[in-house]
Amino acid sequence: MYAHEMSLDEHLEMLDVLASHPGPAVISGYDNAFYDKHLRGWKKVRVKPPKVEKQADRMEVLWAKARA
Repeated sequence: MYAHEMSLDEHLEMLDVLASHPGPAVISGYDNAFYDKHLRGWKKVRVKPPKVEKQADRMEVLWAKARA
């Protein structure tokens, strides 16, 4: 795992800042409803990664917006 995991409040703060940012933005992560809810209108690209982490079978996602 990571040395520091973000709290739900930290995720929400980051998403709010990026959503209000006037320029383009890209976020990568695992497919989840929380990000989907807060990033409505962003382009969502699903990427099936190779199984490297304990044979994990998760879908990675890029959420992208061109402009605010």
